[in-house]
Amino acid sequence: MNKLMTATHWGAYQVSSEDGQVVSLTPFADDPDPSSIGYGMPQALNDPVRIQQPMVRKAWLEKTSKEDSEGRGKGPFVSVSWDRALDLVA
Repeated sequence: MNKLMTATHWGAYQVSSEDGQVVSLTPFADDPDPSSIGYGMPQALNDPVRIQQPMVRKAWLEKTSKEDSEGRGKGPFVSVSWDRALDLVA
């Protein structure tokens, strides 16, 4: 098992991982008030419904004019690479 330290806005934790998967977070001993949110992080990181890459509305990608918001909030989303996502928001 691998162990390392991390700090989040919820507190400082020791992270334990096996085979590249986070299996537990233990509050740092000197953290006076670690949040209980940290205990749920391993499940959130490994959850199958977690969005793992950027997603963009398909119709928006296919339009030549980005000002048209007619389909906003409707239609499927498609995954794009991180480089493409950065280009789209730059």
